[in-house]
Amino acid sequence: MCLKRLFLLLGLICFFNNVFSQHIDEGFYNDWDYGPNGVYGNLGLTKIKYREYYKIEKMDSHTVNVQHFNPSGVLTHTTSVIFSNGILSKVEEKNQWGEIYDHKKFLQQIDKNEFIVTDLLRGENNYLPCKYVKYIYKDELLIETRGYSFTGSPNTS
Repeated sequence: MCLKRLFLLLGLICFFNNVFSQHIDEGFYNDWDYGPNGVYGNLGLTKIKYREYYKIEKMDSHTVNVQHFNPSGVLTHTTSVIFSNGILSKVEEKNQWGEIYDHKKFLQQIDKNEFIVTDLLRGENNYLPCKYVKYIYKDELLIETRGYSFTGSPNTS
């Protein structure tokens, strides 16, 4: 009986480790994107001189910074992707001086691939006339967005 419980516990640990595991592509890329469980680079670059590129760097277990550099090698802005328990929680964009100008907050729904997203761009709702948008992911790719009004019903305009 004790051996059964041990195998069950081991199975649950393996399952939850896969469910909450993050995938981070660190390095230099020509473009990037994020999903519910990770940050992905598009095309890895071996030469970064005289070209626009993104540097993806894992700062700690919860934060990934993506720095955008212009062809002169000057940092133009930084995007911080923040995870909570391995699930996407916030995305913040900062200018070259470190001032946050765009803040997206992700609230996971019952379905692990659906999020309610609010976006404040310089302190104003970026989704007006909607209050929030529902992001729906499939296999780490955003496949659908739905805007919702302040009453909670889907926005048809």
